[in-house]
Amino acid sequence: MSRFLLCVAAAISGALLAALPADPAFAQRRVALVIGNAAYQNVATLPNTLNDANAIAQLFRKAGFDIVDARPNLGVVEFKRAVREFVAIARGAETAVMYFAGHGIEVAGTNYLIPVDAKLATDYDAEDEAVSLDRIILALEPARRLRLVILDACRDNPFTRKMQRTVAVRAVNAGLGKVEPMSTDTLVAYAAKAGSVSYDGFGSNSPFTTALLKYLAEPGLDIRIAFGRVRDEVLKITGSKQEPFVYGSLGGTTIALVPGPEAKKADVPAVASEVDVRRAYELAAQVGSKEAWQSFINRHPTGFYAELARLQLEKLNAGPAPDSAAQREAKARAEQEAKARADQEAKARAEQEAKARAEQEAKSRAEQDAKARAEQQQAERLALQQRQEEERRKAAEAERIKAEQEAKARAERDARARAEQEAKARAVQEAKARAEQEAKARAAQERSQRLALLQRQEEERQAKEEAERRKARAEQEANARAEQERAQRLALQQRQEEERRAKVDAERLKAQREAALRAQEKVEPSPEQSCASEEKRLVRLRVNPARDEVVRFARELHCAALRPQVNRLLESLGGEPAALAPVPAPPAGREP
Repeated sequence: MSRFLLCVAAAISGALLAALPADPAFAQRRVALVIGNAAYQNVATLPNTLNDANAIAQLFRKAGFDIVDARPNLGVVEFKRAVREFVAIARGAETAVMYFAGHGIEVAGTNYLIPVDAKLATDYDAEDEAVSLDRIILALEPARRLRLVILDACRDNPFTRKMQRTVAVRAVNAGLGKVEPMSTDTLVAYAAKAGSVSYDGFGSNSPFTTALLKYLAEPGLDIRIAFGRVRDEVLKITGSKQEPFVYGSLGGTTIALVPGPEAKKADVPAVASEVDVRRAYELAAQVGSKEAWQSFINRHPTGFYAELARLQLEKLNAGPAPDSAAQREAKARAEQEAKARADQEAKARAEQEAKARAEQEAKSRAEQDAKARAEQQQAERLALQQRQEEERRKAAEAERIKAEQEAKARAERDARARAEQEAKARAVQEAKARAEQEAKARAAQERSQRLALLQRQEEERQAKEEAERRKARAEQEANARAEQERAQRLALQQRQEEERRAKVDAERLKAQREAALRAQEKVEPSPEQSCASEEKRLVRLRVNPARDEVVRFARELHCAALRPQVNRLLESLGGEPAALAPVPAPPAGREP
């Protein structure tokens, strides 16, 4: 029987040691999600983003991260699924990091990371076809100490050049805008300052990723100093054209992405908390053997419970008193109860191990690690609580109750804070949706008004063109009528001129015949007398010229010497010398 008790004591001692959090790496679990988008389907392919993402993922693996989930060229569905799955991975981790290389954009004050299948025809599509930076930050909330987002996504964005604006006042920027993380212990690192553009560089990695590979995983280096050195390195590489920037804040303690040797050594002594020591003491008290108490003292050499354990060990070393029949009977019952408890605990452990193996085969490596550790801790806490004795010290019981109350109060505060944050986020989203609906309604109304205005302008233009065509036709008809009337007037004038000339010719012939008859009837005077009288008449006509009188005088003129003068006088009055009657011929039979 004593041998059996020793075996039971050894088993419980092993369980005692296993129950203690001896592995400090579990308390400092680090996880990372790395996404590189290069093969964009609707814009040009990015040359270095996949190289950058692969290099960063390899850096995290070499730095000892527990989980590094690297995914290339994600569409919008795969992108959102990866972020959702990373929430479970980051739960309970000490450090959670998300790295993204690709295109980013700011629409109406919200930053978005762009999947490879996004089209972004309008600014309204960003919420459906891209992943908001707020969603990424929210996915890192379960991490306990450091939440880090690294974005190499400030490149010259081709989506903004073809994106249509549904609301004229909505701002769309080619890169990422300024961000202020709401949660504590959160940093968001940009490859370039908000509103500026980062460069892909000429090598296999961008200048920003090159600097990250050089300084980010340096053991023991505070994360803020590391990003300061990254900034200096990028400024040096790009000739001060690109300046990385970090948003957010941390506490006053040193936070390194990769712990240094001093930090690892400092973590080893802090093996167990006060609650863990008390639970270990209770396990040792249940066994009650020298080996159990000595194991407890070796594990926890100082403190209140160590002194109690030494007293128990001294009592056992002093030797037992002679056993009475009642004591032997009580001892037998205690051995039977201890055996039953040991069988039950062995069976429980076997069931737990079988269950853990089944779950490990069904789930991914990340979920297996997180859930197996959580279930193991829960099972151990339940086993310890079931094996507690009623004779537990009042101080220890009060301490346990106080710790549970504080934990419950913290959980309630966290739940209320999360509920308030979710309600606030829903209110913001509803307000945003209402604003977008109102903006769409206004845009539709403005579009209909513009269409009506354009239609009125088109009708006015057509009416104006029709009036101009009518006016042009009227002017053409008026010009044609005027041309016809002018032609008619010219024809009439020509007929009148011909009639006048015919009348003048008839009168001239008549005058010539009459003059010839008069010359035959009268006795013709001598040339000297005729010239003298006609010269006097010419002088009178010059003093008071009248065209008709001059024409008549020219027709009746007999003096050939005066004819040039009469012709000139007639020309000055507008007459035609060719119309003058010729000099009458001397009568027949008379010599000159």
